Amino acid sequence: MRIFSMRVALVLLLLSPWRHVKPEAGSSCTCALDKACSCSVGQSVTLDSGESSVKVTWTKDGAEIKQGKATYTDGTDDTQKATMTQLTKEDSGLYKATWTSGSTQTTKSFTVAVAPVICTVHQVCAVTKGHSFQLPSSLTGVVKWGKGGAEVTDKFEDAVNKPNLISQADTGAAGMYVAIEGTDVTKMKAFLVQVHDPVTSVRVERVAKKQVSLSCIASGSFKELKWKEGGKPVTDGENYKLRLKNAQLIIKDVPAEAGAYTCVAVQFDDSEKESPTLHLSSVDADDDQVLLPKPGSGSGGGDRSSALAGPSDSNALLVLCVLLLQLYWMV
Repeated sequence: MRIFSMRVALVLLLLSPWRHVKPEAGSSCTCALDKACSCSVGQSVTLDSGESSVKVTWTKDGAEIKQGKATYTDGTDDTQKATMTQLTKEDSGLYKATWTSGSTQTTKSFTVAVAPVICTVHQVCAVTKGHSFQLPSSLTGVVKWGKGGAEVTDKFEDAVNKPNLISQADTGAAGMYVAIEGTDVTKMKAFLVQVHDPVTSVRVERVAKKQVSLSCIASGSFKELKWKEGGKPVTDGENYKLRLKNAQLIIKDVPAEAGAYTCVAVQFDDSEKESPTLHLSSVDADDDQVLLPKPGSGSGGGDRSSALAGPSDSNALLVLCVLLLQLYWMV
């Protein structure tokens, strides 16, 4: 009977609709040792190792925390606590405090999620690598989590009941997560997480001499491009023409439409990466009147491209079917 119930639950998951969802805002920021926490963009967070008698070394995702990003206070050599201010999504990650006392080395960890993508059950959840996500099971009682056939034992604010899983979006985070309430397999929730490479640079160039045609050049994975003039959206119409999936912007009337133009790459979790500003003169359409950003004013380089297509819904469904069928035959 138990095997039959589990198979029924898996079939219901297979038949449920899976679609992309938009991220929601993060929640309050309170971090404790060996637990996960959720913070909002712009907040500050203090990580306390709890060790004051010896020097503590701090790392983020296995590497030294960038200089100037954190300030250290208390304990030996002011290393007990690490404080970060004005948090951004890119500050999401696994932070570790390590120290050695005698012959014993101790490591404590904090999973910090800044404005995590709030995933929805039975739906594909797209996250940008280096950001974070949260899986709310909405189950009561004690919840067990699994991924790829293995149990997940960390990444929780509530380490007892584990209703919500919080994780940084690294390469190994992609996959299907399953939450089960106790041993009742009919109370099962599943999430399919996709992790996409971030946009590393966006810039704007003029690509035609006899007309005002601007090209958006971006590196990394993104789902769409859009343009702004003076901070306001540019749309296809009487004064502007958008071509090549918005990678090209043609301006019909230079004197009338002079201004500051930027291109924005929208990533798969709806976060945005904006180019440095290109200032277009109102004098005429000659190349000399187009002022490109000064070297070093933004991220240069990158591949010329329009919106890069990520895994389609059909591919995601195919992966989901394979995973669920594997689970089906395992039980």
